[in-house]
Amino acid sequence: MSNGPEFYQTKLGRKFYEADFPKFVSKLDSMVEEVKRANDLKERELDLLEKSMELKQTSELVALTKITFAVEKLATMQEELFEYQQKQSAALQELAELKREKGI
Repeated sequence: MSNGPEFYQTKLGRKFYEADFPKFVSKLDSMVEEVKRANDLKERELDLLEKSMELKQTSELVALTKITFAVEKLATMQEELFEYQQKQSAALQELAELKREKGI
């Protein structure tokens, strides 16, 4: 129980409540907005990172698909070449037999 005025009744108290505290609240509001902005940016960064990873996976799948297609195409070409070589071998054998028959 003091005999003097309450803090809010003093010059320093009035300055605190009328100027300092509102400035503090205003700065605090600004800091809250900055934190929200930083969180939004971090969220966007994470979204972009996720999309980048999805694109990388997609491009890897495309590359694997192309490789698979190329391997399948190569297998088909090898089969065709083998068939051609068999036909060529048969034709050469037939030619050799014809030459023997004709005495050439």
